[in-house]
Amino acid sequence: PAAPTAAQGTNTTQLATTAFVEAEAVLTASQVTAVAVAADLVIDTAYKLADTALGVRIDNNTHAQSSGAEITAGTETELRSNSPADIVSYITQHTTPGLGVDQTWQDMMSSRSSGVTYTNSSGRPIMVTCNAYGSGSPANGQVTFLINGDRVSLSGGGAIASGAIGDSPSYIIPNGDTYQATFVGPYIEWWELRA
Repeated sequence: PAAPTAAQGTNTTQLATTAFVEAEAVLTASQVTAVAVAADLVIDTAYKLADTALGVRIDNNTHAQSSGAEITAGTETELRSNSPADIVSYITQHTTPGLGVDQTWQDMMSSRSSGVTYTNSSGRPIMVTCNAYGSGSPANGQVTFLINGDRVSLSGGGAIASGAIGDSPSYIIPNGDTYQATFVGPYIEWWELRA
C-alpha cells in the first residue's frame, strides 16, 4: 500500500515510509565531517590514554585517518584505524614485561659477594632477596641493603641463634639501578628473580 511521505525533519508519531527513512539516514558532507572529526578525536584520545597508562609513546601516525577529500565528497565508508590486535602487538613490542613475567628465581650465590655493588642491566626490573644465617654472636645474621647508594634496609642481627635465618626482605631493583648487600654472618643466600 502507498502512504504519504512526511517532510524531512518531521518528528511525530506518524508512520515513516521507506522514502522518509532513506532521506533521513543520508548525512550531509558537513555531518560526515563532524562524525569523522569526532571519531578521530576519540581515537587520538585512546592513544593518549595508552601513552599515559602504559608509559609508551604511541603517535597519531600509527593509525590512518580519513582523507579530507573522502570526507568532503561524502565517500568515506568507514573509519580506518588499527585493529585491537594491531594495538596489542604494538604495545607488546614497545613495552617491557612486568616483574615476574618470564622470570624465575635464580640462586646468585656463586656470582655475588657481600659489599660489592652490582648494576641491574637486564633491561627490566628484578627482585632480590638475601638471607644471612646467625651463629649466635651479636650482629650475625644482619644484612644491610643499598639501592643507588642509599640504605633501604638494615635487617637481622641481635645474636640470632646458630643456623637460624635473619630477616629475609625482598627488594625490587629498577633497570639501571645499582644494588649492594653487606652481610654480617658466616652463611648467606642470594636469590634474584630475573630472566
